[in-house]
This record gives sequence, structure tokens and C-alpha cells, in this order.
Amino acid sequence: IRREGVRLFLLWMQALQHNALREQLWIFACLIPGFPAPQSELGPRTLDNLISPPLNLQE
Repeated sequence: IRREGVRLFLLWMQALQHNALREQLWIFACLIPGFPAPQSELGPRTLDNLISPPLNLQE
């Protein structure tokens, strides 16, 4: 199932080409083994925190 999901994601990224958003590129970097984890002000981004970002309770 994972292989098919990655294949479909890669086809989608190819279709987007230069129209891909930053978040979509981050997901790509998280899915492909060997790519370094994208960095944020809170540390490395993971697929979990891209899909469900931590709540920022600072006001």
C-alpha cells in the first residue's frame, strides 16, 4: 500500500511541477528516504506535525 501511495504522490507532484506549495514539498521530503527533514522554528518537521500541526497557544 505504501509503495502505491508514494507512486501516486510522485505522479501528483509531477503534475503540479512549479505550482507545488511549500507544504507539499515538505511532505515530499518527509516521504522520500534519505532526504533531510525540513526545518522549522520548532525543529525538524515530520510527516505527523505536517498533517496535524501542534497548537500554538501563545497570544
